[in-house]
Amino acid sequence: MRGAVAGSTLDQASELSFVLPAKRSDRAFAWVRDRHVLTAFIAGVVVAVCWRGAMLNSYTDLSGAILRDRSGVGAGEFLIIAVMLTIAFGLRDEEALSQSDLLAMALTGLAFAPPIRLAAIVPLTVVGVKFALKKDPRLSSMGQLFLALAFYEWLGPLVFHLISPIVLTAETIAVQALLSPIGGFTRDGLVISGGSNGHSISIEEACSAFHNLSSTMLIWISLVKLETLTIKPIHYWLLAAMAGATVALNTARIALMAQSYELYEYWHDGAGGPIVSAAMLAAILSIFLIGRSLAEKH
Repeated sequence: MRGAVAGSTLDQASELSFVLPAKRSDRAFAWVRDRHVLTAFIAGVVVAVCWRGAMLNSYTDLSGAILRDRSGVGAGEFLIIAVMLTIAFGLRDEEALSQSDLLAMALTGLAFAPPIRLAAIVPLTVVGVKFALKKDPRLSSMGQLFLALAFYEWLGPLVFHLISPIVLTAETIAVQALLSPIGGFTRDGLVISGGSNGHSISIEEACSAFHNLSSTMLIWISLVKLETLTIKPIHYWLLAAMAGATVALNTARIALMAQSYELYEYWHDGAGGPIVSAAMLAAILSIFLIGRSLAEKH
C-alpha cells in the first residue's frame, strides 16, 4: 500500500509539472519583464506626484502639514525618477522580482489612481521597505529611492511641522548672528527687526531651509545611486557638506530680506528666489563632483 500511495503521489506531481510553469516567463504575457513592471510602477509614481488635488490651504495645524498640496515636480523629483528608470531598465530580461513583490506592487499601486498626491505614500512606503530589505543591490537601491521620495513627499513635512519651533528659532538666531556686523538688528522670537524705515521680517515655516534640505537629500541619493548602488562613508560626508551649503545660502537670503522692504521683495517675490535656487543646485552638484574626485584620488 505504501508503495502504491507513493507512486500515485509521484504521478500527480508529474502531471502538475506540466500544468504549472516553472518560471513566470512561461506563462501568459511572457513578453512582460520585471523592467516593464517597475517602469509601470514608476509611471504611477509620476502621475501621483503630479496630481493637483483639492488640498487644505491652511498650514497652521498638523492636518495641514500632512495634507497640504505639494503639486508639481522639482529638480530633485525629476532626477530621482530618472535614476529609478535607469535601474529598472538595467534589469534587462532578468526575473529579479518575486511573486510577492509583484502582488505588493499590484495591490498598493491602486493608490496611484485617486487624484490625491498624498496617496502615493502607501505604495512608495510598502514597496520601498520590501525592496530595501532585499539582497539584490539593484532592488535594494530602488527601495531606498522609493523611501527617500516618500519622506520628501509626506513624512518630511510632517516631521518638520513637529520640530519647526526649534528649527525656526535656530535659523532666526543664525540670521541675527549674520547681521550682527552691520549692527542695529534685534530678535524677538522669530521676528528680526532693525531694517531701514522700521522694516522687520518674521521667519515662518515656508522660509525655512528644511524644504531645501529635503530636495538636497533627493538629489544626493539620486547622484549616489547613479554612480554606485552601494552607499559609502564618503557619501555621508558629501551629504553633510551639501546640507551645510544649502543652509548657509538660505540663511544669507533671509539676512538680505531683513535689511529693507525692497530687498525683501527682490529676494522673496522677485528674481532673487530663482537665483538662490540655482545657486543651491550649483553648490550641491559642485560639492558632489569635487568630493567624488578627491575621494578617487585618495
